[in-house]
Amino acid sequence: MSHFKPNLSFSLLTARNQQPHHSTNDATTSHTSQYSVNRSIKDCANNGRHAIVVVIMQSELEETTALLKTSQEHLVKAMADVARVSDELLHCQQLHEQADKQRQLLETQLKDAEAKLDAVQTENAYTSKKIVDKLEQRVRVVVA
Repeated sequence: MSHFKPNLSFSLLTARNQQPHHSTNDATTSHTSQYSVNRSIKDCANNGRHAIVVVIMQSELEETTALLKTSQEHLVKAMADVARVSDELLHCQQLHEQADKQRQLLETQLKDAEAKLDAVQTENAYTSKKIVDKLEQRVRVVVA
């Protein structure tokens, strides 16, 4: 009894190549691919191939389907993470805009306060000079 080891990769590729290449829907593509593989399995069984080949191909199909489901679950989780991070980024951008507006407001208030301080210091210097001049005048009057 010879040990026949079929080239399953080649048979799966052949089945995949039989599907239309212009499909735009992923579910349709997956369904078409599975249909092609199932049809290929039936053709092998009908052509007198060994039953073991059919079992192996069905096993590979189940493994591939399980891998596809796992990949889809990972994709859903990744898309949820992307949406969450996008929301966080938007929130951070809004906080940054608010902080920037507050910074600009505080800078304006600081400039106004500095201008008032300069005006008060100038007025105090003028008033102090006037008071000193008056006191000197009184001292001259009293001394004279």
